[in-house]
Amino acid sequence: MPGLHPDLTIMSWNARSADPFAQPSRLAQLSETLADHKVDILSIQEIRFPSIHVKGFVTVPFPFTRGSQGTTLLVHESLAWKKSTRLTRLLRHIPGIEAQIIDIFTPSTTFSVGAFYIHPSSPAESLRQALLIAMENGLSLYGDFDAKGQFNLQGDHSNGLGRMANKIVLEFPTSQIAFPDVPTFFRPGDVEDYETTLDGAISGDLQADIIVLRVLDELDSDHNPVLFQHLPPSPPLRLNLVASPPKFKVSLVNTPTFHKELSGLERLIKLPRRPQELDALANFTAESLRTATSRSTASPQSKASRLPFWDDELQSLRKAKIRARRRRDHQEYRKLARSFKHCLRAKKKTWQAR
Repeated sequence: MPGLHPDLTIMSWNARSADPFAQPSRLAQLSETLADHKVDILSIQEIRFPSIHVKGFVTVPFPFTRGSQGTTLLVHESLAWKKSTRLTRLLRHIPGIEAQIIDIFTPSTTFSVGAFYIHPSSPAESLRQALLIAMENGLSLYGDFDAKGQFNLQGDHSNGLGRMANKIVLEFPTSQIAFPDVPTFFRPGDVEDYETTLDGAISGDLQADIIVLRVLDELDSDHNPVLFQHLPPSPPLRLNLVASPPKFKVSLVNTPTFHKELSGLERLIKLPRRPQELDALANFTAESLRTATSRSTASPQSKASRLPFWDDELQSLRKAKIRARRRRDHQEYRKLARSFKHCLRAKKKTWQAR
């Protein structure tokens, strides 16, 4: 049975490129950070590469086309989930929005979690449509909302996206906002020098609780990763990641031999027995079945090795012949094939002459 854990640890991070060739050490740092903080789901934005792979996590496939930045989720392999194609398409059809949504299974129902990114040049109407979808479908979005300013109901936002987000939150009093109290974005420079809060979570799930745990400074990006605790309405299903049992070898049973071995047992069982003899009869029956199975089961040997005159010399010649054929060394293969044939005939004649 899958295990249960009451909450999820979700991390949101705008990577500003996770190209394994341009920045090979970044993915190693990311893997260490996810392991250190026991992250269950990573919402990653601006991957700027067609794929991303981290050990122990499953990457939700995402489209990476011209003009897109790359936004998706990395889900720990112990979680039971499926991709929500309908909600993903609804959000991706909005201009300037990139999103990836999954449904996480619980014993009684499912709940939806998504990665979210909005392009800085997008109109405020795009954010409005995305947040309305989240509110109507009970969706929790984690990512970069590009809402410059301290994100709360009294925040003084310096762009239209932030003001629109506040407006939607006021329209839906049951919605949740979870943004850190400290800046998550830093832009030093001569032209533009400021720090603000862009990364957080907005949820329309009435039954879930989202808590900001901390803002990390462990990864080299102008966005700091943000850790959240997501308390769903019921615990998510978690798979027990144990090693699969060893595979049993399938052996062929000689049915006539098996029945012959048990021919006497059948007559013995039909005889009337006293109650005190039933245990002894059951043990004798089990032992007879094991003996009959072992005697009627062929040993897992190759066809060649079952020859009575087969020995190590023939085995080594056969392996050398196979290696020469795989190398496509035709001259060597013909030479070894002749040697194997002569040796096989000689040993067969010697065995027959005994």
